[in-house]
Amino acid sequence: MGIFGESKETGKSTTSDFREGKRTLLMSTFTARASAEGMALFSRTFGNAAASDDQFDALKTALRTSGALSATEAAITSHTEQALDSLAKCHNPELINQLTALADTLITRNV
Repeated sequence: MGIFGESKETGKSTTSDFREGKRTLLMSTFTARASAEGMALFSRTFGNAAASDDQFDALKTALRTSGALSATEAAITSHTEQALDSLAKCHNPELINQLTALADTLITRNV
């Protein structure tokens, strides 16, 4: 969301994680899947505070076209489903409801 969201909605720059070189599952997935050209772009741009918005936009496109974004979203969904399945062992209905609502909020949130 931080990278692909809208700054107006998230309250932060969509390029700050790139500029700071923040290592995330998305970045790890990308580096495992990227073409040589994608890795060259990543190396020039990721963690480069002086990179242009156009370079960051190109990196966002590369994240999508490599399949890294969809793979990361699938991993998030899978982990969330596993966590929710684990709640079946809990004998506290109020806690189950609260944690389920939290998971739903985190998965579907816009900000």
